[in-house]
Amino acid sequence: MPAALGRAIWAPVLILSLDTASPATSCALVESADGEVRPLAQALHLPPAKAGDLLPEVLAALCAEAGKTLQQVDALAVGLGPGSFTGLRVGLAAMKGLGYALRRPLAGASSLESLARAAAPRAGRTLVAALEARRGELFLAAFDEHGARLRPDAVVQAAQLPAWLTGLGDPLLVGPGARSNRVQLEALGLPASAFEAEGAQAWPSALEVARLCAPKLTGAAYDQQALFALAPDYLTPSEPEKALAEGRVGKLVPGGQV
Repeated sequence: MPAALGRAIWAPVLILSLDTASPATSCALVESADGEVRPLAQALHLPPAKAGDLLPEVLAALCAEAGKTLQQVDALAVGLGPGSFTGLRVGLAAMKGLGYALRRPLAGASSLESLARAAAPRAGRTLVAALEARRGELFLAAFDEHGARLRPDAVVQAAQLPAWLTGLGDPLLVGPGARSNRVQLEALGLPASAFEAEGAQAWPSALEVARLCAPKLTGAAYDQQALFALAPDYLTPSEPEKALAEGRVGKLVPGGQV
């Protein structure tokens, strides 16, 4: 490394990225170099298409669209949620499988943060990224107009959202969680101005996941232990986990024997 530069010089990194935290499947192929991330190809597959039916074929197709192959990919990035339990499991399994087969490093990032970064910026407004959870709950995170995080990823009852928004100034809710619960949230007192404009459709973005993960992947080497240790950020236990904890699965009792 030249002493005058004072930093390592890395070759461009080809990153394949995926997010399946929402009903949409977002994938992107980017080139990261000198702190810049340049998209080469992107695809967004909306419902009713499901990640389990699309993967891994859509990833190979995305690479082909950019004139690349999976074997040419240097690193992998994936959205870790929070979000759909099934979607997150399918997406992470696909990327772990590719990482293991190709011996490539894999990094993860918050799907809520990728959603906020994908939304069109609003001067002077706090962005609240919202994904739908279960049983009247929302996955939420708040960011200022420059993308700096104001509140960590959280799971909140929709009925408690007005209280959760207290202190955030003039918040704008973005994402499928806000869209699918808009009628209920407006009934709780949220004004129409708190929601995206009609027709706006922000989703968690694989491109933004790649941008978030690029610093971790630059110069990274394949690490099998780290690959298999990477886990989704569910924030809340799945229904089977809740059932087991409550002793509702057959004769299974937590900490006991059959």
